[in-house]
Amino acid sequence: MQPTPSSRLWHGVSWYPELAPERIDADLERMRERGLSVVRLGDSCWSTLEPDEGHYDLTLYQQAIDRIAAHGLHAILCSPSYTPPRWLALRYPGALRVDRDGQSHGHGGRGHGSYASTRFRELACGIATVMAQAWGRHPALLGWQIDNEVNCHVDGDWSVETRMAWGDWLRRRFGTIAALNHAWQTRVWSLEYASFAEVQMPGKNPFGHTTGTSGGTHHTGLMQAWGEFHSDLTVGFVEAQAAALRVHSPAPITHNHIQLERTRSADLFRRLDFAATDSYWWADVASNHWHNIAILRGLGKPWWLMETSANQSGGGTPGPLKPAGFLRAEAALFYGAGGTGFLYWHWRQHRGGQEQGHGALRTAWDLPALGWDEVRRVSDLVERCGDFLTSCPAAPAEIAVHDPFSSKQYIGRGGAPMGDGDAQWTYRRAIDQELLPQGWLFDRLPEDGDPSPYRVVLSPWMPVLWPETLERMLPWVRAGGTWVVGPVSAIRDRHGSAPADAGFGLLEAHLGATCLWTAGMSAEGDLAGRPVKLSGFCAALQAGTAEVLGRYTTGYGAGQAWLTRQRVGAGSIVMIAAPGKDLYGPVIEMLLEPLGVRRFTRTAGAVVLARSGQGQRGWVLVELHGTGAEVELPDAGTDLLTGEVLPAGPRHLGPFEVRVVRC
Repeated sequence: MQPTPSSRLWHGVSWYPELAPERIDADLERMRERGLSVVRLGDSCWSTLEPDEGHYDLTLYQQAIDRIAAHGLHAILCSPSYTPPRWLALRYPGALRVDRDGQSHGHGGRGHGSYASTRFRELACGIATVMAQAWGRHPALLGWQIDNEVNCHVDGDWSVETRMAWGDWLRRRFGTIAALNHAWQTRVWSLEYASFAEVQMPGKNPFGHTTGTSGGTHHTGLMQAWGEFHSDLTVGFVEAQAAALRVHSPAPITHNHIQLERTRSADLFRRLDFAATDSYWWADVASNHWHNIAILRGLGKPWWLMETSANQSGGGTPGPLKPAGFLRAEAALFYGAGGTGFLYWHWRQHRGGQEQGHGALRTAWDLPALGWDEVRRVSDLVERCGDFLTSCPAAPAEIAVHDPFSSKQYIGRGGAPMGDGDAQWTYRRAIDQELLPQGWLFDRLPEDGDPSPYRVVLSPWMPVLWPETLERMLPWVRAGGTWVVGPVSAIRDRHGSAPADAGFGLLEAHLGATCLWTAGMSAEGDLAGRPVKLSGFCAALQAGTAEVLGRYTTGYGAGQAWLTRQRVGAGSIVMIAAPGKDLYGPVIEMLLEPLGVRRFTRTAGAVVLARSGQGQRGWVLVELHGTGAEVELPDAGTDLLTGEVLPAGPRHLGPFEVRVVRC
């Protein structure tokens, strides 16, 4: 039976046979000796396979894929649209991406093709079709990856065809220009448009200088729509190649998604077969990996880590080295959280071009690089624990945090005061640095995602609240769920406009409290009888039927509520109406502990991951920061790495210690 991306734990590396064709067999043999099982290739092979338009030479890649099979390995084959060849740029300059100042992205890097270009899409689908015809049913083929890290190093495209696609997208979304003007409230500042053709792409503007804009602040509705348009454009580009591949190949398809703020993850993977990401972090901030992991877990599909480094990153200046033991802990984090692939970029150090300093498994002169022995330790982990982790799935977290793509397009666009003056303080700092270090594991839930697997859903820094999200959430709350909204949430509609009927729009009817006013301010307040400092975009709540959990004690809001809880059926909706530095974690702790939501560590850098299913239970314990940690093992069991029988209860994890416990 042909294996699948989730039928076992896969351990592998990115490989470029075109860079050293004389070493193909030696490379693959060494991969086998290191315990690797999968090879990722092809993401920059376009000029090798199609040296001139319509002229193909598949000889080298046919040899490489045949030899992968001969060595008992499998392949993830990438479509090469990330690296358009020189002939494409010379022959079709209109197929290249254009920046906001009108300068075309030239040859010499990567990712310079325009997703809006009809010709570029045709050429990208053309080479993907040729590859699928040649290798779509090859016994070595495990799956396809489309392109590479879409939108990674760019913030948009201002080409002629993008301009046409922008107008068409707006017409499909709004129907009439009057509807757009109403949704965006364009009479403010005399911004009305007479036709969709008049709606400009964002460029220079004299008012303000804000994160995400160049030369000034644009209309918030336009900027939010621009971000969502580019996400849809990107998804369409990926789906076009997926359709081309599926004509000739039944193999599963993915993409290695890394710019999670530029392309909506749920849309990108909706029609792909498994999800993947790239993630590069070092020991003292390794818990940042969870940002990507949580989003993939919330998609409900098998998922992989398609790229990390075995020693150090280095797109520009080489990053910090990974200390001994850390790589195995990293792998245990990804496998323990439910991933079934863990791959390195890349096999051999590049001798030319960008990223020569990036870590690799082999040096340019073909000696073992730093991390070579650590890779073997990861292989040992896979060999000892792979069967159990494959047959006993990762359990969902009890907590989900909304992944608000629409709000990410609004944040920092001018008109959304967000915390202490830094627009990106927002959800990432509060969630990654206040929840996870305190042991609150969470999955990320798409805006239109199903909350039913979770006991608690958090919606912080989510200014744009869709009506569809509210419709999803209310039945779940009535059935017993706890929904914690805020801070800085539900203050704008899906087009970035302030609500006209209530401060929190449609949500306010379910809060048992009235929003009196909002303001950017600093004030003091109380939380469960202790003083707290509040700062940022604050709202004053006048409680009706809601229980008041926190009030302002100084300033204009003195006596009014900033934290309320309203019973709704068997559940409740909590509104956090004011942010404060390092405040979100304590608020969540106060709310969740009475609910009995369990956490098994309160030490930053340690995670305890549940496994459950198919009649089995287990736990994966990982220390990531190299400082040691105190954790709780909830159930007694056998550590598959050492054979020890471990009792339930508190235990100390040493630096980078890993335990995989079958109960």
